[in-house]
Amino acid sequence: MDSKAYIAVAVVAILIVGGAAAFLVMSSNNDKGTQDNGQNNQPSTPSTPSNPNTPEVQKISKKMYPIDPTKGWSSWNPILTNTSSSNMTGSAYVLQVADYWYNTIYGEKMDYSKYSLSDVPKSFLAYESLVSYDSQGRLVVSSTLEDTSKVYTHKSVTFDVLPDYIICAASFASTVYTIMATAAGTDYKDYDDSVVSAFYDKIYAGDSGLATKFTVQYGVPSDKWHGVKMGSCTSILKYKDQYMTVLGDIKDEGKTVCFLGMASVGSEADQWLSEQMGTFNSRDVLFNVADLPAILAGIEAISHILGYGDQAQSIVDKIRLNLWAISQEAEKKESAYDYVRSVCYVNVGEIKVRGAKTIAQELIDLFHMQNCVTHDGNKEVQEEVILAAQPDIIVYVSEYHPSDTENFDLKQALRIKDA
Repeated sequence: MDSKAYIAVAVVAILIVGGAAAFLVMSSNNDKGTQDNGQNNQPSTPSTPSNPNTPEVQKISKKMYPIDPTKGWSSWNPILTNTSSSNMTGSAYVLQVADYWYNTIYGEKMDYSKYSLSDVPKSFLAYESLVSYDSQGRLVVSSTLEDTSKVYTHKSVTFDVLPDYIICAASFASTVYTIMATAAGTDYKDYDDSVVSAFYDKIYAGDSGLATKFTVQYGVPSDKWHGVKMGSCTSILKYKDQYMTVLGDIKDEGKTVCFLGMASVGSEADQWLSEQMGTFNSRDVLFNVADLPAILAGIEAISHILGYGDQAQSIVDKIRLNLWAISQEAEKKESAYDYVRSVCYVNVGEIKVRGAKTIAQELIDLFHMQNCVTHDGNKEVQEEVILAAQPDIIVYVSEYHPSDTENFDLKQALRIKDA
């Protein structure tokens, strides 16, 4: 081995040992933590109880493992769970993601029956409503637009009539489906045939994700899909001719439509859409879905747009209640540890990890865990950072599920090395 190779090995070793030492010091000073699932942890020395009649309680301490070059990230056998990148773009489906994480992290289904709305503090996921009604009783929604400097501005969108149809991307479609299912008194996962049919009747057009991946990403059976496949619901001006055709067809039907989109579509696209849709009493509404409270504000607004204004609060409260229940049960599980367990939320095929100011971070906080990185947003990190931290849970972002053995490469997902 030449001198450069020896230096490289030494640097990696220092990073791993130094990171492990720092992580252990941090862990020893923290007494928050969940349920032992038999992986990557060892019991700590129990403290002497103040009451001799109180049984000793052993909490689980962080255990660091030597890195096996042939195993890579699986050297410490972390708990694995996954999600699709589309699931984290800001929709009501975030509840399904949190539920799936709970099931895969703790190995049991979440029991929501233990909690009622009266248990939820008003401050939990509190948001500023985007909805109001004018003196004529018309719905007014505060549409949000993001400029090139990431600054959000608002404009009032008034509905003379509620729309017959919706045009949106797959993520917003999952919100529409959630609202319609809840309003019909069914669970998201029930896939009630009448709700599914009504849902697809409402979505006149959607992006390619809704047309081709909706079942894979959001579970909703798509065999009833009969809408128009759009090129994009974000690059609107690029597909201007397609939008003109779709909007013209709706106008010719004597119907109205509402476009639901991301705040980042741009002011030029928003202005063009508003002009085209205003000619036949239709509207476009844009949303900031950068965090959980903003998602709830959007759910409330879309509930009103869909005609469920009288049920909007109960729809939002059900989601708040379930997220609160997950948070409370996770806190109980984490109390079994004498440190705060860490999470790595990483894209499959690259070491790009989501940090602070992301929905992933908010879910990590919801589970009373900590992120293994400290940067903001979604950035690449050196693999040595992950190896040194040895996160307890790895959430790998993939369009495939581990059971999809034909397409899913678990070895790639875990960054496992070849022997």
